[in-house]
Amino acid sequence: MRLPVQIEGIIFCKTNEGIKYLLLKRSKKRGDFWQPITGGLEKGETLKECLLRELKEETNIDDIKNIVDTTFSFQFKENNFWLTEYVYAIEVYEQHNPTLSEEHEEYRWVSFEDALRLLKWDTNKESLRKVNDIVNKIEK
Repeated sequence: MRLPVQIEGIIFCKTNEGIKYLLLKRSKKRGDFWQPITGGLEKGETLKECLLRELKEETNIDDIKNIVDTTFSFQFKENNFWLTEYVYAIEVYEQHNPTLSEEHEEYRWVSFEDALRLLKWDTNKESLRKVNDIVNKIEK
């Protein structure tokens, strides 16, 4: 049985050109849209363990500088099943060329504005806004 909990991890990196966010494009058979990493909580797993597992599975990135719990979450309905998605910001040391899983076919490191334009779902856009606010407060 599927647990009613998911994580969303918004990966970012500080560069000379400003903050860049990593977005992944889902394969055509999985919806053909841009998103951050997401995934479902497995039985016996904590949210942070789920986040790290999904990060590794979807990007093969493991050199994390910082993880920030945004304390932001939202609910959505999928196939008549309500899910709660908890949002985290994941800072990495550099802009990686991730190794993508079969879920995704493309990636891009983009500015906040470009990320907002690429993201399909309003909930992902709101998550990005929350993360961007937090990242900019950390910068000051």
